[in-house]
Amino acid sequence: MRQSQIQELILNSAATQQPKINISNSKAKGIAHYLTETGVEDNDIVNKIVPAIINQLALTPAATNKFPHTNFIDQFIRENNIAVPPEPQRTRKNAVKAQRRVDSLSRLMAVHDTISPCVAVVLHEGKFVIASNFPRITATDEADTISKFTKLMERRLNIVQDFIKKMEADFLADSKFEVSDDIDMFLTDGESLADEKLNIAFNAKGLALAALAVRALGQEDAGGYATVVPERNKKCESQREHLQKALLKLASSYFLAKYYGITDAGLSVEQAKALTSGNYELLVRSDSIGKGNWHAEQLIVDYLRQNNSIKPEEPVHIGISKLCCQACDSVLSEFKGIEYRGSHGVSFPGVHNMLTGEVHQGLRTGKSTHLCASDSESEVDLSSSNSSLTSSMDLSSSSSQITGSSESGRGSLKRSVDSFYGCGSTFFMVKKAREEHRLTASCDEISVPIKV
Repeated sequence: MRQSQIQELILNSAATQQPKINISNSKAKGIAHYLTETGVEDNDIVNKIVPAIINQLALTPAATNKFPHTNFIDQFIRENNIAVPPEPQRTRKNAVKAQRRVDSLSRLMAVHDTISPCVAVVLHEGKFVIASNFPRITATDEADTISKFTKLMERRLNIVQDFIKKMEADFLADSKFEVSDDIDMFLTDGESLADEKLNIAFNAKGLALAALAVRALGQEDAGGYATVVPERNKKCESQREHLQKALLKLASSYFLAKYYGITDAGLSVEQAKALTSGNYELLVRSDSIGKGNWHAEQLIVDYLRQNNSIKPEEPVHIGISKLCCQACDSVLSEFKGIEYRGSHGVSFPGVHNMLTGEVHQGLRTGKSTHLCASDSESEVDLSSSNSSLTSSMDLSSSSSQITGSSESGRGSLKRSVDSFYGCGSTFFMVKKAREEHRLTASCDEISVPIKV
């Protein structure tokens, strides 16, 4: 059962109880969420656990919304010998920079979970391919649903591309040759930029532009924020902060690959060009084209297979906004030329296996696991000794200057970006990694190195 179905069952049961039990939606949602995490059979939830919860609530109606449901459910399951499935087995397959960067891109493209729970991407042979689970959007029919979803994804893609293109235009106009000359002074005979370890360091202007772009991604016309924050990490407290870092890491890899030939930072030159080329394709699973219930990553594999692009000697990295479920993991693991982050080990009902055409019969597990990959290895510290950085550039979830729905906040942030023009600083600088001071002073003397 879905969490929403269990929540509805709890609310309806409470309403029909005599006397009626007044339980809040948030409390019912909390109970439903915990029940889904236990992984117990639907029959046990409907016929045993929920009735027991309602009976217990009836005994203390005044304390309904303070009911300690987790302890009650755990004890009830133990005392009634209700079968609990094993914990899901998480697997980690690949976390190289090339994988992490397309994972970052997939999270940037992921819309709110209520629209689509998963998005997958691949940058391959000059094309940016985006795939999604079938979207849940109010529409007249399937064609209308896909049309509305396409507009959301195009808007999202434009925001990401515009962020990079704005930096790129400024870079080409004002700083490319100056920065290149600066680096060349340190190169010895026989060295090349591609051999040199370079870092991109974004200054306050670059950070502000990233914050502005991520604000736009969170708007309704772009699909909002997905639940893409990796396993709980104090350095990454919100989706917004995580996406800002993902955007900066993506831009860093883009510039190092395209302009300095450095391809070990996450993107190849071909991928960098595909990212902003405008040559893209959106794949959405659809019953009308015979795909059944295929998740986003299976659609990507199908696309690569149809284009004869799966070659063991040239592995392709697929970015997925969440880890694979059991069904998709069983499919992707069959292809030697496909690389992906791993699996969270949970089996979802009704997911088809594209290779067999059958509904995947997975191992039933509990669901008390995080569906996103741990991103600790690629976390970056964007803090600065200048305390104004996090507040003015909106890098903290506690920033009070700009709220998620504040038009005035976005205007203030845009003005902070515009104010940097003409002050002699670009969005970033490129410096050799072995330099002790990797970034010369920017407009406001803030320097922020970013690791890729």
